[in-house]
Order: sequence, then structure tokens, then C-alpha cells
Amino acid sequence: MLQPAFHIRSYGLCHPPERHTFAQFVLPLRGSFEMEIGGRTNRVSPMRAAFVEEGVSHCQEATGANRSLIVDVDMTLLPACQIDRLRLRPFPAISRMSARLIEYMALATAGTHDAAALGAQPWLALLVDSLADTGPTARDAFDAMLAAVDTRPQDRWTTRSMAQAAGMSVSRLHDRFRTTLDTTPHAFLDAARLRRAGDLLATGTLPLADVALAAGYGDQSALSRAMRRTLDTTPAAYRRAMRENAASS
Repeated sequence: MLQPAFHIRSYGLCHPPERHTFAQFVLPLRGSFEMEIGGRTNRVSPMRAAFVEEGVSHCQEATGANRSLIVDVDMTLLPACQIDRLRLRPFPAISRMSARLIEYMALATAGTHDAAALGAQPWLALLVDSLADTGPTARDAFDAMLAAVDTRPQDRWTTRSMAQAAGMSVSRLHDRFRTTLDTTPHAFLDAARLRRAGDLLATGTLPLADVALAAGYGDQSALSRAMRRTLDTTPAAYRRAMRENAASS
């Protein structure tokens, strides 16, 4: 494999663990799912990618709609120092720069594989550099907080508790969200809770009130308001639409 290979892929129920003769980047575009890499588990999403080293056992399981850009890479194309960093942190946070690179190549891949291959090498170098950048400890704490919110949006998160988890003041937290993700702590939390609610509505049979609580909302009305405001739909209508889509596919 001399050139990176690009695919747009969706994941479903867990498959038996597999190994590849090449490295692989899993770059979520929509939705989230659990992934295990060499015995380490995390939830990947548009905020968190995954790196699978050549020959390492891995599997994934999704319970909701999802879509990812998959990049298969010859290990010889990756600098050893960056492989070492990604080996230590196989679930790197997706920075603002990484997100833009992923969006660009996802559009190119969806259009034509030739377009993706045209700029594959320089694109890969930029992506790996952005994902392997360990940065200072404060950045690691911020990324860890983002992962915690994304994994457990149902917890009683506030701007104060998010700031404490990231090891910074509330004002600094707002600054970091604005400069890194171009959003606010509240909007990030809302998006994480909506993703969780969407996954539960699409795949489960929990009553709507229980879905709301499991996603971190105070009650069903709060979930309904959030979905109307953001998605222009209701929990019941969303569940119905997802079931109809699943039945027709």
C-alpha cells in the first residue's frame, strides 16, 4: 500500500476482533460508537478519533446512526515519533484543525477517490501532526474533560465542574472552547446530550421520559424543547423516523 486509502463507512453491532496489515485512522463524521483497540476502550465521535496500529486487535460497536471517514495507511508513511505518540494515545481528540482536514477529505472522498488521492500525502502529514500533537498538560486536561462530557453527558455537568475537570477557571474555560472548538461549554454539553438521546431513541425501546433522564435532561419536556430548538423535531417523531429508515434499508 503506497498511497493512503479512503473510505466512508458506518458501523453496526459488534463484529469479532480483527487485525490489519496496515494502520488505520477512524475519523467520525456523525454519531458516536464504542471502540476497543488492543484492550483499551473509548467512545469515538466527531470530537475524538481512533488510531489502530498495524497488527493490533480492534473491534467496534454502534447502537445508533453513524458515519466515519476511514483512512488505511502504510506504517512506513508515518514518522516513528508520531507513531509512538499515537500508540500511547490511540483515541486522540479532534482539534479544530483536525476537524477541518477531516471535513475536506470526507467531501473529496464522497465525490471521487481520485480527488482524495490527489492530495493524500500532504493531507495525511497535516492530519497526523494535528492528532499526534500532545501539547501541554493543560491541553491534555481539557481534552480529558471533553471526553468525559462526551462519554457521560447525563452527569450533572456545569461550567464550574467542567472548568474544575479541565484544571482552569470558568473564564478560561469559555476562552478555550471559543478558540479551540468555536463553541461554548453549554452548547458542547447540549450537543453531547442530544447525541446520546438520538442514539437511545434510534435503537432502544426506553420510554421517552427515561430517554430524557438517561441523556441528562431533567424531564421529557426539556428533551423535547432541545430537539425542537436544534433539530426541529420531537423525540417521538425522531424515533419514528429512525425506525422507518431502518425498516426501509
